[in-house]
Amino acid sequence: MMKLKPKCGCCDKDLPPESREAVICTFECTFCAACADT
Repeated sequence: MMKLKPKCGCCDKDLPPESREAVICTFECTFCAACADT
């Protein structure tokens, strides 16, 4: 299972586990939706 990190790896935005804005890649990097789009 992949591990969701508590903050965006790009902008440092808080991403709680229940957030629908969190995106995780295959390298287990966590990003907010805005950073994942850019």
